[in-house]
Amino acid sequence: MILYFNDYKLIYIITMMGKINNIPVLNEDVIRLVVLNEEIIGYIYPRRTSYVVALEIKPGRTTSLATSVNKQCMVLLSDKVRLATEQDFDDFHICFDGFRNNTMYCYNQGTEPIYLQ
Repeated sequence: MILYFNDYKLIYIITMMGKINNIPVLNEDVIRLVVLNEEIIGYIYPRRTSYVVALEIKPGRTTSLATSVNKQCMVLLSDKVRLATEQDFDDFHICFDGFRNNTMYCYNQGTEPIYLQ
């Protein structure tokens, strides 16, 4: 299940209610590029692991692009989250060039999946 929220207060309330996922909080300022449930490619801020900000939805999905991109998708314990690869960006039709910055972004540079939860 993917929940979309634009209200930071709601995210804060849900987060304070208890642990909603197992994604570790990072102490370094590195944004993780991820794939959520093989349907959404986006990013997770270092200290805000309760949601993924969507960059793109999987081609062919019925969800409107206007309602999904740049939306915060709540990450629950039941969701599968893995680090994105360059191939994922190709699959989602996004140019990877701007994200090829290891000091700012964390992504999977190999071919085997690396799951965050």
